[in-house]
Amino acid sequence: MASNTITPDKVKTFLSTFLSSNTKENKTEKNVEVKSDDEKKETVLSPVESAAKFDFFKRVETYSPMTWFGKPKELSPLICARYGWENSMSDMLQCVSCRAVLSGHLPSTTEFDLYKEACDKLLEKLISGHEKLCWVAANPTSERFMILPLYDVVQLKNEFHERLCQLAKIKTTLPKLNFENLEKWGFDEEKCRQLATSQHIREDAAISATLAITGWTLGDSIDIIRCNYCKRRIGLWNYETKDLVCESSTDDQPSSKRIKLANKTTLDPITEHRYWCPWVTMETAPSKDSLGHDGQSLDDSINSPENEDVSFTFKRNEKCPGWVNTLKILVPVIAETVGSTGLSDSPMIDGIRSVRKILRVWSSPEKPKVKKADPVSSTESNKKES
Repeated sequence: MASNTITPDKVKTFLSTFLSSNTKENKTEKNVEVKSDDEKKETVLSPVESAAKFDFFKRVETYSPMTWFGKPKELSPLICARYGWENSMSDMLQCVSCRAVLSGHLPSTTEFDLYKEACDKLLEKLISGHEKLCWVAANPTSERFMILPLYDVVQLKNEFHERLCQLAKIKTTLPKLNFENLEKWGFDEEKCRQLATSQHIREDAAISATLAITGWTLGDSIDIIRCNYCKRRIGLWNYETKDLVCESSTDDQPSSKRIKLANKTTLDPITEHRYWCPWVTMETAPSKDSLGHDGQSLDDSINSPENEDVSFTFKRNEKCPGWVNTLKILVPVIAETVGSTGLSDSPMIDGIRSVRKILRVWSSPEKPKVKKADPVSSTESNKKES
């Protein structure tokens, strides 16, 4: 009777359980191996570092152009927040740990000596102005959080794709772009389309790719974009969309969305950043005493064997803004002609400077010769003679 219960189907089912379990084990083992390889390549912040980074940018967000105005880049919110200071009120700083207070009021820039002395003194006070046993004073935030991760290609690439995926959620409210400042570095609309093609996305998503490469990502809602460094937020309702549609303002719409900026029809992804944002400044390299995750200097990690496949040599003296350096690393083929000319090296700008120099000579009070009109009188005399 027992032999009748053992059927071929039961044997097949019994054996298949072993096959399926082995297959699952093999799959899990492969997944574990792939994951471990990715972990070796990708830099992952520890919980302590993640918390420190969150607190750092939380302090940066307390600064606004209204309460921290006209400060040099050496006293930017990134610098002040690194040493534990938040912007409590207009021109005032307060430590988040010891609650010490600093005045950030500076003299007029016309008084150059006094202004420079006040800036140097305030910069020194960022370190020495804490209470004696202040924890933040002894543990400033890592300088890596203040700069773009140009020293880590994998992190740079992952962050770019994350911004690109976030911006892909914006469909109907993508703004028209102003390429004026982008073209100064050789990045025009054609390069914009090439960037989209290089990322294997639709050509009509080129605006998203350009916004992502210049540091913008999706904000709190689908009609807001933001920068994760300078914390600038932009309402897209202030700009024309790529497919302009006339919208009638209704009473159920917030008044802030009904009011459009008269002078801003296209979005300039460069000038919309704060002037001290690492995406638009030239200071993209870390200092010598900055350390990487494994304790080596960031200069050493830039030239590590892991980055040998990148056809971009990071140079401390490279006079390119952060977004150009990012483009050179991620898409070196497109960036061959980008960044080669800047505003200061532009032939057109040099020509304008020459013309201005000539005009200044002509309008100089030392040479008030009105006889410059002689050619006109000579032409009149020629007419009379004729």
